[in-house]
This record gives sequence, structure tokens and C-alpha cells, in this order.
Amino acid sequence: MKLLNKALLRMSDWSRTTWCLAILMTVAFVLIGRLAQLQVFDTFDLEKKNLLQVQVDRKLQSPRGTIYDRNGKPLAMSVVTKSLYADPKMIKQSPQEIADLISPYVTMSKENIVKALQEDTAFVWLNRMMDADKSKAVQQVIKDNNITGLNFVEESKRYYPNGVLAAQVLGFVGTDDKGLDGLEMVLDDELKGGVQQEIVATDNKGNAIFGSVLSKFLPDKGKSVTLTIDATIQFIAERALDKAMVDTGAKHASVIVMDPKTGEILAMANRPSYDPNNYNQSGEEAFKNIAVTNLYEPGSTFKPIIASAALAAGKWKLDTVYNDKGAFAANGHIIRNWDGEGYGPVRLLDILKYSLNTGMAE
Repeated sequence: MKLLNKALLRMSDWSRTTWCLAILMTVAFVLIGRLAQLQVFDTFDLEKKNLLQVQVDRKLQSPRGTIYDRNGKPLAMSVVTKSLYADPKMIKQSPQEIADLISPYVTMSKENIVKALQEDTAFVWLNRMMDADKSKAVQQVIKDNNITGLNFVEESKRYYPNGVLAAQVLGFVGTDDKGLDGLEMVLDDELKGGVQQEIVATDNKGNAIFGSVLSKFLPDKGKSVTLTIDATIQFIAERALDKAMVDTGAKHASVIVMDPKTGEILAMANRPSYDPNNYNQSGEEAFKNIAVTNLYEPGSTFKPIIASAALAAGKWKLDTVYNDKGAFAANGHIIRNWDGEGYGPVRLLDILKYSLNTGMAE
């Protein structure tokens, strides 16, 4: 009986060992099979899924060329800014909570933020080309509240370092990097940066890694342009216009300063004006470059042309003396000076200096 019990115990121990080995072998075969499936059969699909998680296909717009004045001072340039977008499907907090947190720093209203975050999409813009302080504030909010689904992408923004200076001459650029007015529009093909499709490596939150994705897209020097405008003369002309507007109460005013020896335009200014950095805060009336768009009767400003024609034709000389009596009869019309006075013996320079209508008619 004891021998039988011992034999049964040995058989029981052997059975348990066998079953344990069988289970372990089965698990090993399952793991080896799964490993083979992942490493051999599903390699292509897994690599594809991995790339979708750590890389993003983006269209990168290289910065526009710089606009310089005649002395090399930048009048319009491009700077790299951050634009805020959201992936509503990744956001864990409620849309209202996100709106309350970021609304103080973005241009979109709380109501529109909530609507945007409720859309059935993986991408929606919340604020394009943010100011540096605002984007930093949002970054801090994301970090402090552990928000997923809010990310930034770098974009090139047009910046006018001198504000209103030569605003109508320069014009402005829209958010799609298209020149909408002034030289920005006229020279759009020359200034516009190129678009390049890039595979950008990202972290698990969709942020680009390895530094700025636009760092290698420097403005092409060949795309920059230099104007005949002198920023210093332009500044003086605009200050004179501001004073004239106050002194006269005029609704509009313009000044063109030209180099008489070359015909180059050194300054072209208009009032009212606007800041092209915030062009959406102004109307079309401020965008007009009235120095070249409005019809203008030359009046006395045409007198130097008449004098030049008379000198070139040999009909008049610089030392020719004209006795101005204050009135001149021509074809039945009486021409008088602007003040109705006669200036007596005058030469050509005096006629120009005092803007004498009688001398011009003679």
C-alpha cells in the first residue's frame, strides 16, 4: 500500500511538471509567433503607423524678401511667429474650459473657440501669427494645465518696423503671404517666398523637434528689393504733413520729394495713413496712395514747366526784365495775379518766386 501511494505521488508530481512545461511552452510559442508577426509580417504597417505618430507633412512657406530704403534700412521684413491650432479629438478637457483658459491671449472669442473645438476634425486654427508675448502665455497655460491637443506651428509674418512710415507705398500682406496693396502687391512675384513640402519630426504632442522648422528657410537675397525712398526724408515729409493737417484742417494731404537730377522718388507720403502691421483696423480710404491715384490740377506748380519751355525755345532769358502791372490781356481775357497786385520790373526767378500769373502769360 505504501509503495502504491509513493508511485501515485511520483505520477502526480510528474503530471504537474508536465503540465507546467506544456503551459510554458505554449506561452513561449505564442510569444514567438506574435514576435514573428510584429517583426516580419507586420513590419511595413507598423513603420507606417509609427511615422504617422512622429512625423507630420507640412507645407512650409519661406519668408518674403525684405524691402529696403536707398540706404539699406529695412522698411518691410519677415519674422517667424507661432500660430495656435487644435486637434479637438485629442483634447481631454471640455471646450468651455479650454476657451476660458486661452481666450485672454487669442483673437478668437470664447464662443468661437468652443464651436471650433466641437468640430469633427483633427485640425482647426485658433489664432494665426500670434504676438510673441501671447504665444508664450498660451504655452504656459498648456504646460500648467497639462493640456493635450493644443499645439503651435511656425509661420512667417510680415513686419513693418517703422509703423506708418511710407504705409501707402509699401502696402501690406495677408495671412496667406499674398501682397494685397502697394509695392507688396505690385512686386508680389519678386518678394514672395517659395512653398516647400516638408516631413517634420514631432514629439508625442505634435510639436516640431530639433529647433525651428523655419530656421533653414532664410530670405532669398535675390528676392529682396531696394527702393529709391530715403527713410529719413520720408520721416521729415510725413511730420510736415502731420503739421499741415493740423494747421489747415485738411481732410487729405500728400507730398512727393524727388531728386531733380535723376527723377528718383526720395519720399512719397499721404495723410490720412495707417499702420500696415494692423491694416485690418483701417479702411480703404487710408490705404489710398492719393499722391498717384487722385486727379490733381497742377495750377502754379506747372509754372516751372512753362518757364523751362520758354528758355528752351529761346523766347526768354534769365535776365529778361518784365514790367508787371498786375493784369494781362490775352484773347479777350484779363489775367491777374493771385493777390491782384502788380510787382513792377521782375525777372524770371522773381516770376517763379512770387508765382506771377501775368509773367507766365507773357
